[in-house]
Amino acid sequence: MKTQLVIKLLKEQVATIKRVLRIFANELELSRTRRNNGAVNQSLLRKLALNLLKAEKASKKKIVLKRKRLKALMDEEFLENVIFEKKD
Repeated sequence: MKTQLVIKLLKEQVATIKRVLRIFANELELSRTRRNNGAVNQSLLRKLALNLLKAEKASKKKIVLKRKRLKALMDEEFLENVIFEKKD
């Protein structure tokens, strides 16, 4: 009984993952960044954002870059501090 439940749950997880991958692939196909200078512009914006996060020193503790990216997504005040180099 437990093995059947585990198999069912795993199949549901695989189906969910496949659905997410299909959505992601579709978004990539619909993306307009491949046209004209879109890819170059987007690359420059990514590099700019990463450089701003690397240069951010206002945090009291040293934060890993991956965590800074997540924090900037979730905390508007932190994002403003990164962009405008505000000191707390």
